[in-house]
Amino acid sequence: MKNEDLELEQEILQAEYMQAQQPALLVLLAQGISVVFHPFLILLYAFVLLAYCNPFLFRVSSFTAVFENKVNSMLFIWLAIFSFAVPLLTVLMMRALNFVSSLQMPGRMERIGPYIVVGLLYMVIFVNFKNNPGVPLELTAFALGSTIALFISFFFNLFTKISVHTTGMGGLIAMTLLAVSRSYDGQGYLLAVVILIAGLVGSARLLLGAHKTKEIYGGYVSGFMGQMIAFNYLFAVAAEQI
Repeated sequence: MKNEDLELEQEILQAEYMQAQQPALLVLLAQGISVVFHPFLILLYAFVLLAYCNPFLFRVSSFTAVFENKVNSMLFIWLAIFSFAVPLLTVLMMRALNFVSSLQMPGRMERIGPYIVVGLLYMVIFVNFKNNPGVPLELTAFALGSTIALFISFFFNLFTKISVHTTGMGGLIAMTLLAVSRSYDGQGYLLAVVILIAGLVGSARLLLGAHKTKEIYGGYVSGFMGQMIAFNYLFAVAAEQI
């Protein structure tokens, strides 16, 4: 048996063992949290968060007006296609072709293909945002930060497994800090809410046996660090152009 196959079998057995130790309702809740805050959805959550905190960044005066505006609604749909629909279809195709053992991709090495595909899609999103003056700089920076975080995770994944769920949540915490700093109506409470959600996501991944503690924290650090690099770089460039 190859080392990769042995590692995959151990990961599956670990997850099954961990889940067997928990009440069925708790496992179901953890699975629900993992689905609702799946990494493919994080860019969409960042869009909504930024629109809620400061709709003026989207050239409208209210949160609902962001999605009533044709340009912004088309931007959201385009983002949903490239950050959610296409990655999901890619993974489904890989599962149908037996390139991955399951949609959860418990094995470290079977995540390499999806990492590369999603990384390239995120680069496409960033380049399009960067060249579109109607997209807020904050959202463009988040797209770049997500790309950086993904490739940081990809690098570490070559040596050890890392939680992409918590990578996404680490990035969303950074985005919340930025969005709240841009808010005009005192939405500081959102930071506490997002940190709480991030903790729930990490706990859910541990409960399901999908990751070890170090992999959970590694994800948070990778996601947050990727966003900080992107924010500092793009805002410094923007300041120089003023």
